[in-house]
Formats: sequence, C-alpha cells, structure tokens
Amino acid sequence: MCQLINYPNQFYIFGKTTSGKKFRPSDWTERLCGVLSSYRPKTEDLKNTNSLCLTYSSFAYPQNYKGEKVVCISREIENVEPLAWKFITSFIDDNKLIFEEKYIKKDNSCPEDVNHEKKHKKL
Repeated sequence: MCQLINYPNQFYIFGKTTSGKKFRPSDWTERLCGVLSSYRPKTEDLKNTNSLCLTYSSFAYPQNYKGEKVVCISREIENVEPLAWKFITSFIDDNKLIFEEKYIKKDNSCPEDVNHEKKHKKL
C-alpha cells in the first residue's frame, strides 16, 4: 500500500491513466461516488433526505473540473472511515489514475494545485 507523506486537503481523480488511456467504464465517477455515498460527516442530517434517492457524500462526489469528469475526494473521509480512504488510494494506485492534489490554506486563500499527470505518485 502506498502512503502520502503530506496529505492534501482534497484531490481530484481524473479518468485518465498515467499512460494516457481513458479510464473505463464511462460512468466510473458515478460508480465510485455511489460506493462511497454512505460515508458522511457525523453532523450531516439525513432526516429530510428521501431514503429512496441516492445522494453523494460530501467527501466524494463527481464534478466537472478543467473540462473533464472527475471525482473530488476530501481527506476528511479518512477520519470517518480509514478503510474507505484505503479503498480510494488503492483504487487510484491499482488503476494508475492521474490525480491532482489541493492544499486549502487555513486563511481561505486560493488552493495550491499539484498535478500528477507526468509522474504518478503513490498515495
């Protein structure tokens, strides 16, 4: 298992491998976020959420970023469920996916981007 020395606050997982191939299936973002949808902040109130509707966790959700479908991951998921964090890092590593780290500064200034397209760094 790979380890991050300095954990990012959040990061984006892209649907592209380090060898430049498109990651399949095309709905991988929704599938991954669906698997992680049960991990939520303890303060999140689900009383008003229809139990028949799937909602994504605030720790892992699909979005468009830089014109691509990505999954945004918050490192807070590690505090809620360490095995979910291990699953995410293994998913990135096993599939050799490109990811981009975001370090959110405490003074709420702009996040610093660190792109891992050319060099795949093990999580």
